[in-house]
Amino acid sequence: LERKFEFDTSSPLWHLTVVGGRMVVFAFHHVIADGQSGPALLHAFLRALNTLGTDSGAGGNIISAPTNLTIVGPTEAYTSISPSISELFHTIYKMAVPSSWTDARYAWTGNPIPKTPSLEMTVRCWEISSVHTTQLLGLCRENRTTLTAFLCTLVIGVLSRLINTRHDGQSEAYRTISAAVAVSLRRFTGVSPLVLCDHVST
Repeated sequence: LERKFEFDTSSPLWHLTVVGGRMVVFAFHHVIADGQSGPALLHAFLRALNTLGTDSGAGGNIISAPTNLTIVGPTEAYTSISPSISELFHTIYKMAVPSSWTDARYAWTGNPIPKTPSLEMTVRCWEISSVHTTQLLGLCRENRTTLTAFLCTLVIGVLSRLINTRHDGQSEAYRTISAAVAVSLRRFTGVSPLVLCDHVST
């Protein structure tokens, strides 16, 4: 996470790191792939490792892109993106009135952005067992929601408790949290979960 991406023509916008000889970490910039592309790449990587020694073809440094690739159509071709009347008026209202007249005045939008950019961070990784993951997915389906929605709700709940303990000098407490949630469009475009692409909206 502390390795930044160089935006030039000679460096790829992805990193593949082997940790401790047994763990593979694939990091990529969101402009080239969506969240589901991570497992897709790792699946292809595992398939390639399992076929080592069975392919008689000679390896090389040059890979030719297929000539029969097709580009997915615009979002409008797959689903309606027309806003409702209420959404349209709400958007116009937010653009026309001062933010102090809206809930944005009491919204937590994140910690102050540091003047000097830094990639230093503290990360704690934990994992959920396959049994608990299956149970969690089952509960999500029973309640007609997704794992993404559950995780976002969980994060918002934890953030709410943490933010409630401090007000960053504000005279009034925060009432809302400003957030954006990524939504996969793959179910509309019909792309296989084993394909690297960037089919996402918010």
